[in-house]
Amino acid sequence: METAINGKRTRLLILLLLFHFSLAILQAQDKETIDKQVWYQKTFALVGYTTLNYESSNGDGGFISATYNPIFVYKVNDKLSFNAELEVEVEDSWDGAVALEFAEFNYQLNNNIAIYGGKFLSPLGTFQSRLHPGWINKSINNPIGIQNELNGIKRLQGDSELGFGLRGGFNSGSTHFNYDLYMTNGPRLNDDGSVDFDSSGGDNNNSPAVGGRVGFLPFSNSTFEIGVSAYGGRAGTADAYSDAKVTLLVLDLNYVKGTEIGVFDIKGQYNNQKVSDTAFPETIVPFQEFNNNSSASYLQLAYRPPQSNFEIVNRVSNLNVPNEVAWGMDQTRYTITLDYWVNWNAAFKVGYDFINNDSNALGITFAMGL
Repeated sequence: METAINGKRTRLLILLLLFHFSLAILQAQDKETIDKQVWYQKTFALVGYTTLNYESSNGDGGFISATYNPIFVYKVNDKLSFNAELEVEVEDSWDGAVALEFAEFNYQLNNNIAIYGGKFLSPLGTFQSRLHPGWINKSINNPIGIQNELNGIKRLQGDSELGFGLRGGFNSGSTHFNYDLYMTNGPRLNDDGSVDFDSSGGDNNNSPAVGGRVGFLPFSNSTFEIGVSAYGGRAGTADAYSDAKVTLLVLDLNYVKGTEIGVFDIKGQYNNQKVSDTAFPETIVPFQEFNNNSSASYLQLAYRPPQSNFEIVNRVSNLNVPNEVAWGMDQTRYTITLDYWVNWNAAFKVGYDFINNDSNALGITFAMGL
């Protein structure tokens, strides 16, 4: 009898030990799974934005484009990270395109300086590097000459550059400075006198371009910032335009102020581009030297009433090009836009473009950050 009881106790003890061991294994597996999930969330993120655009001009209208821009963020450790953005776009002709907007590494040397490299958004001014995504740009479109390239009118700044740089910031009392210094393959001159800023095809003259921006925030609450950018490099080759250089001077400002009567948001940028006086074969008068200077600018004021989902945006943009070139024309655009924010990162935008030297246009956009 006692032997039977002892046998039952032994089997029960064995079952309890097996159950406890199995439970420990399950808990270890759950902890491993959770640790992996926490690690994944801390090291990788998928964000981005999407837009849908409609335009009507001279009685003709339709959806002109839809875009999806995923941004991949990978944090290797507290100092090293990698970011990349793709743009997937479908236009009204149903032609699809996939492009790499940027892909860069960032290594934080200390609190005031980081080194980066790869294909990065142009640091000249602030529109391309900070404001061009559809849900951040409050207007229905982009400023002519700074971010837009349409109807044969070129832009005075590149989308992105290929190279490396240093960036960071520091405080001085109650004020703050930020900076960005970089080196790239440099620009290329076209036979019509325009400049191609796409440096991903290599350096055509073994002479890299250098650029940089310094921003100054005079107030401790960082509501106001002014910036100065400069860029310069040789644009010709040994066979063509060997002495030609391209220089850019860019000024930008940003002011956001919340008051009892609403939020005011002012932004602006001025680009001045100078190309060495050179004769080109595809200008209006071929092979005649001319003063090849161009400029583009915009000034934008947005106002959002208190406790309102509506925001009104007014922007004037301007482009001036030499009379001798065939790739553009002097143009001024006044754009008024009404935004309705369905969420802090998503808005329906309805606007109208008043354009000299071209047809006015109605635009409707939905943009959302992801």
